[in-house]
Amino acid sequence: MIQRIQTIFLTLALLLNIAFFFTPLFERVLEDPSGWFRSAILTAVGLAAILTAASIFMYKNRIRQMRWVKNAMIFQILASGTGVGVFFTLGRIGAHLTGEAAGLAFLILAVLFQLLANASIKKDERLVKSIDRIR
Repeated sequence: MIQRIQTIFLTLALLLNIAFFFTPLFERVLEDPSGWFRSAILTAVGLAAILTAASIFMYKNRIRQMRWVKNAMIFQILASGTGVGVFFTLGRIGAHLTGEAAGLAFLILAVLFQLLANASIKKDERLVKSIDRIR
């Protein structure tokens, strides 16, 4: 159902992915002269957001929903790794990079929310299986 806790976690992960596109870290990614970071992070965050959004509406098939969330987590971890790479190539870490740090935090928090959603989906699946055994 839409009102389950994992839906809230997945929605928060999706919102954090969307918010990442409005951070100074993403602006720095767009300035990459070689374009490697740009294409990597756009692809990873885009696919993570799409998979997360699609998995919100797969509440009737929990096994498939878990698979999609796991795939979204893989892309989210790739995006976080690329974000860490961009963050550390910017130079000295200090007060002038707080906006960039917020963008990186958005990516990492999205992974955390996807992990929590996956745990909640597993918990629901175990509950349904135990109820089926009782019948």
